[in-house]
Amino acid sequence: MRRPKELTEDELRIIKKKISDEEAYEAFFKDCYLRNLRPATIEYYKNEFHGAKKIINKQLVEWVQKDVESLILQSKELMKVTYY
Repeated sequence: MRRPKELTEDELRIIKKKISDEEAYEAFFKDCYLRNLRPATIEYYKNEFHGAKKIINKQLVEWVQKDVESLILQSKELMKVTYY
């Protein structure tokens, strides 16, 4: 019996499989359509993906935690709210 935190061979195979950004986009947006998200929501996600990719400047499928953290920090700087 495996320990609860260990991944199965199938799970490890999925994680190690290399896919392109295009394949990832296709899978993500297919899921959005299947979940019946509004077209405006899907369009928003597409714009956000493209904007994030420009900020980080590398393939999204190669991102690691520090890339996500950097994106968040840079986005917060760009969207600072001024209170009166």
